[in-house]
Amino acid sequence: MPTLRTVIVLLLCAAAAGADPLQPLIDRPVTLPRGKVDTTLHFSYTNWSNSVLGGGSGSTDGETLALGLDFGVTDLVQIGLGLVFPINPGAAFGSALASGSFAVDKNAALRLDAGYESVGANGNFDPENANRYFAGIGAAIKVPITPTVAFVTGRTGPVQFGHFNNLGSNGTGVYFGSSFLTELSSDFLVVSGGNLDTGTNLGINLPVGLLLQPDPHLALTLQAGYSVVIEIPSVGSALASHFVPIGLEAVVSRPLPHRWIRRELGRRWRRPGLLRPARADVLVPRPRLNAQLARTTFFNRVAASGQTGSLPSVDSCAINRSNRGRR
Repeated sequence: MPTLRTVIVLLLCAAAAGADPLQPLIDRPVTLPRGKVDTTLHFSYTNWSNSVLGGGSGSTDGETLALGLDFGVTDLVQIGLGLVFPINPGAAFGSALASGSFAVDKNAALRLDAGYESVGANGNFDPENANRYFAGIGAAIKVPITPTVAFVTGRTGPVQFGHFNNLGSNGTGVYFGSSFLTELSSDFLVVSGGNLDTGTNLGINLPVGLLLQPDPHLALTLQAGYSVVIEIPSVGSALASHFVPIGLEAVVSRPLPHRWIRRELGRRWRRPGLLRPARADVLVPRPRLNAQLARTTFFNRVAASGQTGSLPSVDSCAINRSNRGRR
């Protein structure tokens, strides 16, 4: 009965496909395979103590939403585009950026970034915002130590460039973006500048981390490093602020009903950890950062592979089963 045999083969193939284990984060290449697409939704929350902003007790917070799309051009080249919007308070357009990652092997890739940010107040109070442009260079490196532990630095993808900051209250928000405060950037070097006397910023970062994979579906990353942000104002003296950022990231991965689609949910918590405060002789007003600020990111990532042959065909399954039956 050919029809019954076809149904049985289909069921066996589906069972075999569903039995494929999820590839743990620690085992994945740092760039997307050819033809694979990642879509990422980032929700970022920023909370600063009012003492950081020169106020009294309490805190000021805000949220941003980032959308990212990454595509594996080849097994060694990944490109991506990202859009960022401050959403509360003061919903508006925030940033647009493009990113490219170029792998030298499975566990190491160079990344290049460039983008634009509209920095300033949004919402009830809406003056002219500054136009800022930035570029960065970094790397994503993963060095396995054991099957479940790896040293990591940097990451790939446009929305992974840094933390996009938005703060405010009573319907008015001030969007700083990610080029002003680069101590949480994935890039080793970030240069940015803009109009309206916003000056030029130079960020030098050495992000490091320890990736722990206790289960194929769960990955934890302990994050640390060193960063210096050099601000060169239009008028006055330059200043440098030194940071030792710390953080923790948790990622839960699970396959969706289609084997070639994977969904990841994660949360990243970080503190910049200021070592040396900024000097007070700068004429451009800037918040004096200290340890009383925190950034949290929630992300939802869906990865889909457009590669043909990801599922075995009925004919190939039938042939394989037939060959095994003859042995």
